[in-house]
Amino acid sequence: MTLLTFLFLFTGSSLFIPPDTDGLKKGIEQIYQTNFTEATTVFKTYQKRFPNRPEGYFLESMVVWWKVLLQVDSEQADSQFYSSIDKTIARLEELSNANRNRQVADYYIAGSYGFKARLLAIREKWLGAANNGRLSYPVLAKGLAGDYGFVDGKFGTGIYLYYAERVPEKYPIIKPIMVFFPDGDRLKGLSQLEEVMNTGYFTKYEAAWFLMQIYLNFESDFEKARIIGERLYNQFPKNPAIQLNYGNALFRTGKVDQAKEVFENYLTSIEAGKPYFWPYQRVQCSYFLGAIIQREKKPEQALAFYEAAIENYGKSPKKSQQSYYIESLLEAGSLYLRTDKKTKARQNFNLVLKFPNQFNWHQRAREGLKRLG
Repeated sequence: MTLLTFLFLFTGSSLFIPPDTDGLKKGIEQIYQTNFTEATTVFKTYQKRFPNRPEGYFLESMVVWWKVLLQVDSEQADSQFYSSIDKTIARLEELSNANRNRQVADYYIAGSYGFKARLLAIREKWLGAANNGRLSYPVLAKGLAGDYGFVDGKFGTGIYLYYAERVPEKYPIIKPIMVFFPDGDRLKGLSQLEEVMNTGYFTKYEAAWFLMQIYLNFESDFEKARIIGERLYNQFPKNPAIQLNYGNALFRTGKVDQAKEVFENYLTSIEAGKPYFWPYQRVQCSYFLGAIIQREKKPEQALAFYEAAIENYGKSPKKSQQSYYIESLLEAGSLYLRTDKKTKARQNFNLVLKFPNQFNWHQRAREGLKRLG
């Protein structure tokens, strides 16, 4: 579950239509632009105007949710999110118990548990994720049964159907838990997400965000990721997460000049101290810039960027940056070989062998060591 999974999921019932849809949409767009103070103001104003409506309380918590997403390598914002979402659940339970928009309040309560489950899954706390997912499951079951006709209603089910098939492949440990939930359907999930992205109203941006990551990281359909990324980047150029994913997609589709500009701009934003442009992301940006410049046949400049990636990873190692660090070790090692810096090359290749083997890392490192003799 993610931002707006639950908004406008029901159709044909005025109960689920917020009284100020335009205002909520503006607040939602502020979230994606990372204007979190402005977004919070919008949702608090909505709460004052419509104190018995649940949407404003729920969306205020989603501001904190995106703060978590923008620093997902750190658990610094986790406690703030749990506090916010628990406060939301308590307020919505008050509305439900007082029979004020009970059906809608219960729906957003389920959504809140879904978000708690999502964060616990990110932290690989599978039992807690499953327990919170169980509390949100009745709403999801209605969606899977096709009870919601509104196109945005397919966002939550699309996410579920896709990841229910793909995540157990990546994390076999959760397979025993998934036997209690409906089967996934990768292709149907993708189809539903694409429909929401193209014709949805409130959830189209979130569907696009998820599809970009899916095509980039799971499906390896880099051209689709680039097309979606361009759409999001043009609309939300201030969003650091969108920038990095778009730059990645540009690089993987051979649009290296555009990719270079994106990563250079990202480094400039880090140096300027812009919010949510974290210094540890220098690792990723430096790796890609090194790879781009190496294609331009400028090995000395490329090596400087690889060395910057390695140095910055050493200052602040983050899980999300590990693959870029290892790739930088390998590429720098190969460049050291060309200039007969054998000691440095050996150090790099031996460091690679200390990490789990992915993407032929160990084979490439051993080939480098073999070339050293």
